[in-house]
Amino acid sequence: MRDAAWILEWGLLVWLLILAGVVTLRVLSGSIHNVGLISHTDASGRRRIRPERLLLLASSLGYAVYYVATALQTPLDMADPSLPEIPNEVVTAILGTNGAYLSLKLLQTSGRT
Repeated sequence: MRDAAWILEWGLLVWLLILAGVVTLRVLSGSIHNVGLISHTDASGRRRIRPERLLLLASSLGYAVYYVATALQTPLDMADPSLPEIPNEVVTAILGTNGAYLSLKLLQTSGRT
């Protein structure tokens, strides 16, 4: 059974790396549009990087990488095969970054920023 877990672990890792490579290549080639992902067009028509969007993107990717790394390092318990729990600190940080994004977005749409 240990061999099956090892094969599954490496298969998942290879699949995620291939998926990340395909997405990266498509973003670089322009077939996946990423305009406006971290920037915003202001009233003068200029594109500016929005810190709340950058924070949300960076933290989401960081937490996803952290969770996948944690899940891959957690030993498999055959009696209870489940994914590891998400730490309360990570949930609090995700809620904080989402709250910051939504608050600044609300201010932006009301015309204050």
